[in-house]
Amino acid sequence: MGNILKNLGKLNKAISYYQKALDLQPNYAVAHNNLGNVLLQQGKLEQAGKHYRQAIQIHPNYADAHYNLAIILLRQNNVAEAVKHLDKTLQLQPDHTEAHNQKAQLLHQQGDLDKAIYHYKKCLKLDPYNAAVFHNLGAIFLEQGEPAAALKYFLRLLQIAPDFDTYYNLGVIYMYLGRSNDAIQYFQEALKKDPNHFASHNNLGSIYLKAEDYKNAAEHYRQALRLQPDNKEIAYILNAIDQKKIPKTAPKEYIQSLFDQYAAYFDKHLIEILHYKVPELLYKSIEQEIKINKHSWNILDLGCGTGLCGEKFRPLAKKLIGIDLSKKMIEVAKQKNIYDELHVSDIHQALQKQHNLDLIIAGDTFVYIGDLAKTFSGCKNALKKSGLLAFTIEKTSQYPYELQKSARFSHSKKYIEELAKQNSFKILQCNNIVLRKQRNKSIEGYLYVLEVV
Repeated sequence: MGNILKNLGKLNKAISYYQKALDLQPNYAVAHNNLGNVLLQQGKLEQAGKHYRQAIQIHPNYADAHYNLAIILLRQNNVAEAVKHLDKTLQLQPDHTEAHNQKAQLLHQQGDLDKAIYHYKKCLKLDPYNAAVFHNLGAIFLEQGEPAAALKYFLRLLQIAPDFDTYYNLGVIYMYLGRSNDAIQYFQEALKKDPNHFASHNNLGSIYLKAEDYKNAAEHYRQALRLQPDNKEIAYILNAIDQKKIPKTAPKEYIQSLFDQYAAYFDKHLIEILHYKVPELLYKSIEQEIKINKHSWNILDLGCGTGLCGEKFRPLAKKLIGIDLSKKMIEVAKQKNIYDELHVSDIHQALQKQHNLDLIIAGDTFVYIGDLAKTFSGCKNALKKSGLLAFTIEKTSQYPYELQKSARFSHSKKYIEELAKQNSFKILQCNNIVLRKQRNKSIEGYLYVLEVV
């Protein structure tokens, strides 16, 4: 009767019948477990937990009671004891689908992704149509920077649960894979289900911007700004596209967001897709200026990113310091064990803390700063006499600088010469270089090496 009433949703009556059963047979473990389930459904965690514990005391190998108690403990944030009961459940019943699922979710939250994947895959063997597990597995591979591995789980999810979330995640995956047309298609499907989804509009704006389709980029960025009117990042990009109001620098929010999203794919994309050669070119230029103390320099890498420049300059460094606004980029750089120090910091704040440096490098960093006066002054004060500043810029004939529709700044040669003179720098080198390839076009720039005199 208790089970029937529970299934009918008459929970209070179900409780009274379970209690009558227990009055007649106090050691009836199943009744304790079922009474616990009803109390859990009512949100009475303490009372439910007591009945699950009684069920386990009566029947220590009662797998469902161990699992149900684990759920209570997780809700009470008693993770350590919950894990013990989940493990006991799986020991007693290795094919307990929900125990595998809960264990996987817990490991996922704790960052133990390999073990989480193992338990999620166990779930799918037992329940091949579990949409939540397909989603969570795909999400893990996205977190690990493996969009190709994530793709198959979200494509399968599209067959069994074609909801907004599935379309959106497929858009994200195809965007990371560089399959722009597919990404556009899925983001547009997501927007059909939720026309006011900020991230879908933002991502579509980004895709169209990279494709130099400024009309569609502006349309989606305007929708994104409508949804988040105070978003400095979107406002900055729209300023670049519209060319109406030119700021002096990119906002921190824009740089952080751009490179936090980019961090997992940065090295591969720059080197393999964009044929990025700036670190090698900077190093060769500095090699030409080395006279003494080749291996004992204090070097600051401004906008160090994932450490592409740091890898090249490590052999010259007594001390190598990396600075970047993106926490995610710094995390990737840490894994390479190149730098003696790494800091998430604004360039100008970082420069104020540095003194007596031998070399400052800034590969593809000044493209996010229009007005370089403060930057040059900070570099000058941080360098010792005869210290070197090596950097790259994108070139323009527009004086002093230009905010391009790509949302990157380009600088004129005359402007750099003026800044060098104002800050007592001698120009040792000014080389025309190709910074990268983009859409089969060479992006040209200058590579400068300056010396404090």
